[in-house]
Amino acid sequence: MKKTVFLLMGVATLMAFQACQDSTAVNGIESIKDSTTEIRFTNYVNGLTRASRDKGNSFQDYDTIEVYGYQSQNPDPLFNHQRVINLQGWYYTPVKYWEKNSTYDFYAIFPYNYPVNSFNRDTRLFSVSSFTVKEAAADQIDLMIAKQITGHLPYNVVPFEFNHILSNVSFYLKTADEFSTDGIVGVKVINFDITGLYGEGSFAQTGWDNNNVFVGDWTPVETSEYDLPAVKDSVYLVGATKAQTVVNDLLLLPQQINDNAKVTITFQLMYEDETASVFTRTVALNKIVGTRKSDPTKSITLAKWDPNFRYNYTISVNPAITDQGGHHLPIANDEHSQEQFENTDSITPNINIIEIDNDGDGVPDEWWIDSDLDDQPDYPIIWQDIDGDGKEEGLPDRDGDGEPDHTNGTDDPDVIWQDTDGDGVVDTELERDKTTPGDIDPGLPSDTTDTNYPDTCYVDYDGAETGGYKQPTSWLVTDADGEFWVDTDNDGQGDIKVVWKDVDGDGLLEGIADKDGDGKATENDNYDGDHKDYLDNDNEFDVILYAHVIKNDDGTEDYEKDEEGNTKWYELEKKAPTPDVQEVTTEIQFSATVVDWNDDYNAEYIIKE
Repeated sequence: MKKTVFLLMGVATLMAFQACQDSTAVNGIESIKDSTTEIRFTNYVNGLTRASRDKGNSFQDYDTIEVYGYQSQNPDPLFNHQRVINLQGWYYTPVKYWEKNSTYDFYAIFPYNYPVNSFNRDTRLFSVSSFTVKEAAADQIDLMIAKQITGHLPYNVVPFEFNHILSNVSFYLKTADEFSTDGIVGVKVINFDITGLYGEGSFAQTGWDNNNVFVGDWTPVETSEYDLPAVKDSVYLVGATKAQTVVNDLLLLPQQINDNAKVTITFQLMYEDETASVFTRTVALNKIVGTRKSDPTKSITLAKWDPNFRYNYTISVNPAITDQGGHHLPIANDEHSQEQFENTDSITPNINIIEIDNDGDGVPDEWWIDSDLDDQPDYPIIWQDIDGDGKEEGLPDRDGDGEPDHTNGTDDPDVIWQDTDGDGVVDTELERDKTTPGDIDPGLPSDTTDTNYPDTCYVDYDGAETGGYKQPTSWLVTDADGEFWVDTDNDGQGDIKVVWKDVDGDGLLEGIADKDGDGKATENDNYDGDHKDYLDNDNEFDVILYAHVIKNDDGTEDYEKDEEGNTKWYELEKKAPTPDVQEVTTEIQFSATVVDWNDDYNAEYIIKE
């Protein structure tokens, strides 16, 4: 999510800024007086389009927000439809002041005076009616709303953290990992188009959560359609290290994606001998499967876009195949229990089974049911050993709740059976050998040969419950925001967040694994229960220690040693941030930052005919 803070400038600074502006751009400064305690504001309003604001202090000059504010003792609004403008600081007029022993609440929407938004004074909620998405990304509007963040210093500044109420959608292109590009020098997108999306709708906020983030939904106008300007004649190099952008940062209407929504791509393979071939592929957008950045282990069919989420689609082209990301197993039936199948010889196949290999290692990562035989995954297969034979049976999960389905009136889950000999009658259970931890690819962050991510654990985060400190039990990773996490299972993903506290008074912050997940270092974060630090001193925290892993000449790994040959250990610590000390006045001032999108969904789809 993204946050926005408004700071007020002194009169002299503002007047100097105004003096160098064109008179048509700044209409003037109102209520200029001699008092040095008042802050001057302009009344300029800009037509606000452009793509989404980035996380942090990313507002631009002349960006303008609309503020509503209320004082507990006053039946009338303190701020109503108030225009506040960014000019290297945030300004409004007339200036307002704080009253001792009063309580206040503030709300804001970006952009200012957008004709389809309204604010309900009684419920303190925003709504947007008949909003239409602009076709071109450069013309689209980043609708955002915010509620005052409390407990902020200095006390006279009202901080707003703005969250997006639209969805952010991007499309990228690459050649599929398993597609041989020998003799191919480039891929040219002749035409890329998205059709069948809703382009108009209304937003109704229903509340604010505990983090001051909005809760609400969009209702689309079902006769509307968003028309993406066609992307034409863009050339993408073969063999690029990552997918290349086709169109990104689209601010689109959150919606349940209907069956008419399609992605169509016409691309040309360009060969070394200066010949070329052209392919056209289409995919149903609501059939694409992806993963959520915060939980990449679970696959999700991206059939719905929610507000304040980002959706990243990578289209992998592979003209050598025409099915969805893998191959089909024999046609099967999933409607009956295991016992029913064993007692009959006439169950007719009625579904396809689709295997998907996400990482291109030749081993399927997902199994899905294609219930309508359109070569698209409809619901997942889950695996359990339900009969104790040492193998896991494939079971349909039609409602996506992670549990096997039952349709025959008993507690026996449905089991998928296959027609392996092609005679039109199922004859064999769909099952697999049980997986063990040793069979699972650890999934290192980006490159399994990365020497900076060793096989050997190098962090002791929990006091090593089996025998005291200084026994490596985990790894340390950082996320996209630079936050540290403990990776307990060597999958390259953070499992326990690192929080920071100066526990020994040395002026540095020590890293502590946040056991209870409350976002701060407390005595509940003591894992081994001995309340001793690594020096055996009394301490309620298990401070994270780390050892450097080095490569020996023979390729083996070892820890850095001290002069006596013992493993050399370091505390995980960092400098404490310098406090931001600001002059405190009695004027009501504002600050505004943009919060990052709530989460990302990432999908790679090998597009088919």
